[in-house]
Amino acid sequence: MAERFRVLVLILIMAVGSLLVAATTIWILYGAAFDEEKSRLVEAAQSQARLIEAVARFDRVSSADYPGGWEAATLIQVDEAHREYQGFGRTGEFTLARREGGLIVFVLGHRHQTVEHPEPVAFDSELAEPMRRALLGRSGTVVGLDYRGETVLAAHEPVAELDLGIVAKIDLAEVQAPFKKAGLAAAGFAMLVVFAGSVLFVRVSSPLVTALEHRSRDLEATVGALRESENRYRSTFDLAGSGIAHVSLGGSFTRVNQRFCNIVGYPEDELLELRFQDITHPDDLEAELANVRRVLDGEINDFASEKRYLRKNGAIVWTSLTVSLVSEESGEPSYFIAVIEDTTERKKTEEAVQTSLAEKEVLLREIHHRVKNNMQVISSLLNLQAKGIEDERLGKMFMESQSRVRAMALIHEILYQSGHLARIDLGEYVSKLATSLVRMYGTEPERVDLSVGAENVTLGIDDTVPCGLVINELLSNSLKYAFRDGRTGKIRIEAAPVNNEKIKLIVRDDGVGIPAELDIRNTDTMGMRLVIGLVESQLGGDVTLDRSEGTCFTVTFTPTKAGLAV
Repeated sequence: MAERFRVLVLILIMAVGSLLVAATTIWILYGAAFDEEKSRLVEAAQSQARLIEAVARFDRVSSADYPGGWEAATLIQVDEAHREYQGFGRTGEFTLARREGGLIVFVLGHRHQTVEHPEPVAFDSELAEPMRRALLGRSGTVVGLDYRGETVLAAHEPVAELDLGIVAKIDLAEVQAPFKKAGLAAAGFAMLVVFAGSVLFVRVSSPLVTALEHRSRDLEATVGALRESENRYRSTFDLAGSGIAHVSLGGSFTRVNQRFCNIVGYPEDELLELRFQDITHPDDLEAELANVRRVLDGEINDFASEKRYLRKNGAIVWTSLTVSLVSEESGEPSYFIAVIEDTTERKKTEEAVQTSLAEKEVLLREIHHRVKNNMQVISSLLNLQAKGIEDERLGKMFMESQSRVRAMALIHEILYQSGHLARIDLGEYVSKLATSLVRMYGTEPERVDLSVGAENVTLGIDDTVPCGLVINELLSNSLKYAFRDGRTGKIRIEAAPVNNEKIKLIVRDDGVGIPAELDIRNTDTMGMRLVIGLVESQLGGDVTLDRSEGTCFTVTFTPTKAGLAV
């Protein structure tokens, strides 16, 4: 009867386990989808906010005489843009609003291809919680009520230029709906499988249970006779928490405790018919035999190692093994004592950690890829905007901004393609940057001989970004001004470590040179102010200018601890 009860308990455990596995799987998938949706909303809200701010800054300069002011011009452009935007999700929506006294006044509500202006909401009401946070200058995500009273997952972002708030949101019910359906389907399927398995299990196990009950009754009589003897002779050997075995000089097991049997997966009687060579993993056998020979030769008295055993069912178990030699009073070797601890779970944990590190590396590589893509989008937007500008000076400003964005994007592209996600080869980066700038400024290769010397110098990303922008500005200046009127010449970029502590960066050309009256620390040019600010403020270095033979800028700085590698 007890055995049948155990069968029923086992079936119940299988049912509960199946439901738990299904529920856990659905929950994990929901959590991953929730985080992915949250990241998507944050990216959408932030990109929209930055784009609106960029348009507003442009309109402040170029649309000051627009009826209603440059703010109205910006809002009209945003409204028209969203009329062509496809939106996201069945219930996804962008909203844009401002605070007017005690009200939240919506200036845009975009869902799919529909653009509306929702009714105002009291600022201190329970509604429009995401927008309230955006108008308070907060950036982030929240699950709360929107202006309709629906619970939504939302990303909120302030739009500083216009004192507006932007919210990208989707109804929480839409996010949860597929997982609720999947959960019900998984639960139903799991119960069906458990039911079918239970029927088969009962049919197969019924004869075994009957035999076990008979065997149990037979054993009870034997156990009663042996219990007194067992209690008398039980020793620390049998009750030890570690697996202990006596092994002959030839490798046969002569005595083992239960813990040892449990670890290697063999009954005691079968184990006593085997040698340790029979259950040792083939890849570990040679090393263990070598240690045994060293003990028998008197080189060492004992040894410890990590080794694998092959369990009876074919599974592999990792153990921590300690072996000592027991000798007769005469000094002759008698047998070995082997003590083992099961370390399989620790090994699995170590493997899981390695897997997790690999997954994080993939994720970090993907982040660099996405950052690079986003910067390329920004560069393309600047290029598109510049094409519509007739003012040559303003067009050059857009072009210079585009080159700076490309310089930063190139860093993330190289990191994504390289085997090291924390360091970047400065020589490779400068070569690619120089090629890009030469192409951008349309410089003929036969007019300007450009060479790079920065072998075996790598920097961390915290140093590469400002350093790359500095090189971008100095090289751009040389390409734009050093070789006017068809002049030919050379540009040389060099980087090398100094005393394994600092980096010396040199950008030189033999062009027309910088006028002697120009003070590089007191100029109204954006590029030179950027160079000085990046070097002195971010890199913590200094800049010197040599006008004796063309133009030669020397930048010396100390990279971060992880930044210098030679």
